[in-house]
Amino acid sequence: MYESIKQPKIPPPFWFIACAALVYATPAIIPFTAPLWIIAPFILSACGIAAISLWQFHVVKTTVHPLQLEKTSVLVTNGIYRISRNPMYLSLLLLLISWCLYLGSLGGLLGVILFVFIINELHIKPEEKVLTEYFGNQYREYQRKVRRWV
Repeated sequence: MYESIKQPKIPPPFWFIACAALVYATPAIIPFTAPLWIIAPFILSACGIAAISLWQFHVVKTTVHPLQLEKTSVLVTNGIYRISRNPMYLSLLLLLISWCLYLGSLGGLLGVILFVFIINELHIKPEEKVLTEYFGNQYREYQRKVRRWV
Protein backbone atom coordinates (compact mmCIF):
# COMPACT_ATOMS: atom_id res chain seq x y z
CA MET A 1 0.00 0.00 0.00
CA TYR A 2 2.74 2.48 0.94
CA GLU A 3 5.33 1.41 -1.63
CA SER A 4 4.30 4.16 -4.06
CA ILE A 5 4.94 6.88 -1.47
CA LYS A 6 8.53 7.99 -0.98
CA GLN A 7 9.17 7.60 2.73
CA PRO A 8 11.87 9.50 4.62
CA LYS A 9 15.11 7.75 5.46
CA ILE A 10 16.57 10.23 7.95
CA PRO A 11 14.69 10.79 11.25
CA PRO A 12 13.53 14.26 12.32
CA PRO A 13 15.85 14.39 15.38
CA PHE A 14 18.81 14.29 12.98
CA TRP A 15 17.45 17.33 11.12
CA PHE A 16 16.84 19.06 14.44
CA ILE A 17 20.45 18.48 15.54
CA ALA A 18 21.81 19.52 12.13
CA CYS A 19 19.78 22.74 12.15
CA ALA A 20 20.75 23.41 15.79
CA ALA A 21 24.41 23.08 14.73
CA LEU A 22 23.75 25.48 11.86
CA VAL A 23 22.15 27.96 14.27
CA TYR A 24 25.23 27.67 16.50
CA ALA A 25 27.62 28.18 13.57
CA THR A 26 25.73 31.13 12.08
CA PRO A 27 27.36 34.45 12.90
CA ALA A 28 25.30 36.82 14.98
CA ILE A 29 24.32 39.38 12.35
CA ILE A 30 22.25 41.29 14.88
CA PRO A 31 23.36 40.09 18.31
CA PHE A 32 20.97 40.38 21.21
CA THR A 33 20.55 38.95 24.66
CA ALA A 34 17.28 37.20 25.46
CA PRO A 35 16.54 36.90 29.16
CA LEU A 36 15.59 33.55 30.66
CA TRP A 37 11.98 34.68 31.19
CA ILE A 38 11.63 34.87 27.39
CA ILE A 39 13.43 31.59 26.63
CA ALA A 40 11.89 29.44 29.39
CA PRO A 41 8.30 29.49 28.06
CA PHE A 42 9.49 28.17 24.69
CA ILE A 43 11.38 25.32 26.35
CA LEU A 44 8.56 24.47 28.75
CA SER A 45 5.99 24.57 25.94
CA ALA A 46 8.16 22.34 23.76
CA CYS A 47 8.59 19.78 26.54
CA GLY A 48 4.89 19.83 27.43
CA ILE A 49 3.76 19.50 23.82
CA ALA A 50 6.18 16.63 23.19
CA ALA A 51 5.13 14.76 26.33
CA ILE A 52 1.41 15.14 25.67
CA SER A 53 1.64 14.18 22.00
CA LEU A 54 3.82 11.13 22.72
CA TRP A 55 1.48 10.08 25.52
CA GLN A 56 -1.54 10.27 23.21
CA PHE A 57 0.15 7.94 20.71
CA HIS A 58 1.12 5.58 23.54
CA VAL A 59 -2.45 5.43 24.85
CA VAL A 60 -3.88 4.33 21.48
CA LYS A 61 -0.89 2.03 20.83
CA THR A 62 0.14 3.44 17.46
CA THR A 63 3.65 4.15 16.24
CA VAL A 64 5.43 7.44 16.80
CA HIS A 65 8.28 6.38 14.52
CA PRO A 66 8.26 8.63 11.42
CA LEU A 67 10.35 6.15 9.42
CA GLN A 68 7.83 3.33 9.88
CA LEU A 69 4.68 4.88 8.47
CA GLU A 70 3.33 1.47 7.50
CA LYS A 71 2.84 0.68 11.21
CA THR A 72 0.31 3.49 11.66
CA SER A 73 -2.82 1.94 13.11
CA VAL A 74 -4.88 4.82 14.54
CA LEU A 75 -5.57 8.38 13.45
CA VAL A 76 -5.12 10.53 16.56
CA THR A 77 -7.28 13.66 16.30
CA ASN A 78 -8.14 14.49 19.91
CA GLY A 79 -6.32 16.36 22.65
CA ILE A 80 -3.36 18.35 21.39
CA TYR A 81 -4.02 16.98 17.90
CA ARG A 82 -7.10 19.24 17.72
CA ILE A 83 -4.69 22.21 17.67
CA SER A 84 -1.82 20.89 15.52
CA ARG A 85 -1.53 17.93 13.18
CA ASN A 86 2.19 17.75 13.99
CA PRO A 87 2.78 18.67 17.62
CA MET A 88 5.93 16.54 17.88
CA TYR A 89 7.55 18.53 15.09
CA LEU A 90 6.20 21.72 16.64
CA SER A 91 7.97 20.86 19.89
CA LEU A 92 11.29 20.48 18.03
CA LEU A 93 10.67 23.82 16.32
CA LEU A 94 10.07 25.53 19.67
CA LEU A 95 13.32 24.06 21.02
CA LEU A 96 15.18 25.35 17.98
CA ILE A 97 13.71 28.82 18.49
CA SER A 98 14.78 28.58 22.15
CA TRP A 99 18.30 27.77 21.00
CA CYS A 100 18.33 30.86 18.76
CA LEU A 101 17.17 33.01 21.65
CA TYR A 102 19.74 31.50 24.00
CA LEU A 103 22.57 32.12 21.54
CA GLY A 104 21.26 35.61 20.85
CA SER A 105 21.54 35.34 17.08
CA LEU A 106 18.86 36.47 14.68
CA GLY A 107 21.00 35.01 11.88
CA GLY A 108 20.30 31.63 13.46
CA LEU A 109 16.71 31.94 12.30
CA LEU A 110 17.99 30.65 8.95
CA GLY A 111 18.41 27.27 10.68
CA VAL A 112 14.84 27.49 11.96
CA ILE A 113 13.51 28.23 8.48
CA LEU A 114 15.57 25.38 7.03
CA PHE A 115 14.20 23.00 9.68
CA VAL A 116 10.59 23.90 8.84
CA PHE A 117 11.27 23.44 5.12
CA ILE A 118 12.99 20.05 5.58
CA ILE A 119 10.34 18.69 7.95
CA ASN A 120 7.52 19.87 5.67
CA GLU A 121 9.06 18.38 2.53
CA LEU A 122 10.73 15.21 3.80
CA HIS A 123 8.41 14.18 6.62
CA ILE A 124 5.04 15.89 6.84
CA LYS A 125 4.07 15.67 3.16
CA PRO A 126 4.92 11.93 2.88
CA GLU A 127 3.10 11.29 6.17
CA GLU A 128 0.06 13.14 4.86
CA LYS A 129 0.04 10.97 1.73
CA VAL A 130 0.21 7.78 3.80
CA LEU A 131 -2.50 8.95 6.19
CA THR A 132 -4.73 10.00 3.29
CA GLU A 133 -4.22 6.62 1.64
CA TYR A 134 -4.85 4.77 4.90
CA PHE A 135 -7.67 6.82 6.45
CA GLY A 136 -9.16 8.49 3.34
CA ASN A 137 -11.95 11.00 3.96
CA GLN A 138 -11.48 10.85 7.73
CA TYR A 139 -7.96 12.25 7.32
CA ARG A 140 -8.97 14.78 4.65
CA GLU A 141 -11.65 16.13 7.01
CA TYR A 142 -9.07 16.31 9.79
CA GLN A 143 -6.72 18.23 7.47
CA ARG A 144 -9.52 20.65 6.70
CA LYS A 145 -10.17 21.33 10.40
CA VAL A 146 -6.63 21.36 11.87
CA ARG A 147 -3.59 23.24 10.58
CA ARG A 148 -0.31 21.53 9.80
CA TRP A 149 1.77 23.30 12.49
CA VAL A 150 -0.50 25.57 14.58
